[in-house]
Amino acid sequence: MFFKRLFEAIFLILGLVFTRNIKIEGKKIHLTGPLKLRFFFEKMGGAFMRFGQVLALRQDFLSYRYSNELLYLLDQDQPVSYDKIRKVFLEEKNISPETFFANFENQPIYSSPLAQVYRAFLKDGAEVVVKIQKPEAKKLFEEDFRVLIFLSLIADFFRLFSKIQIQEIVSQFISWSKYEMDFTIEAKNAFIACKHNEEYPRTIIPKQYIELSSPRVLIQEFIGGGVSVADFIKKRSADIDAQKLSYYLIFDVMRQYFIEGFFHADPHPSNLIFLPGDKLVYLDFGIVGKSESKRLPYLKILYGIAGKDVDCISEGLFGFEENLILGSARNSFFRTKKEKESYEKISEKIKELIMQDLKKDLIKILEKNTGQIFLEIKKLSEKYNIYLPKEIILHLRVLASLNSIALEISPSFDIIKALNYFFERYSQEKVSEIINEGEHEDLQENIIGIDDQVNWEVFKEIVSLEKEKRAVAKERFIEMASYYAEKYKELRSMIKKIK
Repeated sequence: MFFKRLFEAIFLILGLVFTRNIKIEGKKIHLTGPLKLRFFFEKMGGAFMRFGQVLALRQDFLSYRYSNELLYLLDQDQPVSYDKIRKVFLEEKNISPETFFANFENQPIYSSPLAQVYRAFLKDGAEVVVKIQKPEAKKLFEEDFRVLIFLSLIADFFRLFSKIQIQEIVSQFISWSKYEMDFTIEAKNAFIACKHNEEYPRTIIPKQYIELSSPRVLIQEFIGGGVSVADFIKKRSADIDAQKLSYYLIFDVMRQYFIEGFFHADPHPSNLIFLPGDKLVYLDFGIVGKSESKRLPYLKILYGIAGKDVDCISEGLFGFEENLILGSARNSFFRTKKEKESYEKISEKIKELIMQDLKKDLIKILEKNTGQIFLEIKKLSEKYNIYLPKEIILHLRVLASLNSIALEISPSFDIIKALNYFFERYSQEKVSEIINEGEHEDLQENIIGIDDQVNWEVFKEIVSLEKEKRAVAKERFIEMASYYAEKYKELRSMIKKIK
């Protein structure tokens, strides 16, 4: 199966590379680069299709032209026959859908690479949606994971993507997908989300029937009367205030992170629904993020962006100073008293210079006044070797993705105004107070994020990666010091003592 899928991918890639035009429904279409990438994922299907959907929201990796074209992958996937889906339900529940439900509509209302969604009524009359995993989906995804890993190794070896390692994106995608394949995880996460959002009537999370669900069958409340964001972008609805909801998208994901301590980490046009009354429905909680314990420095970064305050942003970034390569080097390599003293002197000088350069870069970024600022902040932290926690990077990507969606909904949308909308409701002082109280943390015990339930093999892999990171810490520290020595001559003699 591995070689079959690998050869399919290779032949498809070669075919697309040497094809300039194709005919679709009698029309001749020129194959641009973005269109070729989209067709590749569509033709491969399975995990490739899902990976393409993830890349559509990764504007830190792909240019706007490519990510925008891949958004079409969020439309429905090719459905499989009801007989095959029915067999999966029988295997999971030992009873047919027709018997289990009072009424079950066997035409899917949505089909994704992993599952199909149906409308039904429980015996007590409750209207529900039933998400049933496609047959052999797990097996196909597992084989596709191996092919994706192999192709990512080749891509990184030949440096096809110079700015970021494709292996890193593929590994993250595989971690998320493994959780998405167990629908009980999604049901539990959505249940906790419901609890967190009880005080916010504009945010709707469908009721979960956890006791009726299983790893391959998810049953949840049906919410009618709305329109998915994907459909709204194609065709506007008079009952929906696009401008209000575009700002609410940002407000709500800010509230989730800072006030509730967790957030929906995969909001895209197909799993967001607008309801009349300016309400927002979230679907698909297979991927969620838990807020880091150090939310306050991140709060300062976003507050600084909202106020276009470079000093505030810089202070926030340096709130993660222990993640700076300087801190890593100190903790890992400089053992003797003499080495540590030399390090302290050098690092203080470097910090001064980093802060100066950082502020210059921030001024340029803030002038752009676009949603790309979130991805620029991420890149800037990497440039100066300040390592933000992965949940914060994930939240920055969510903000960037929602900014793109908000602009599709309302072209006049302004991300700075949206951030200020949040801080008008929750001042920096108020948010700090809520975070310090930690009143919502007890609700998070059952939330299953992307790093939970790690098995021993995965743990060993993580330990190995951490060793590799520590192994280069001293080298990168010296590289950084050498770079700044060109600007600060006093550093040159100090560096020689630790080389």
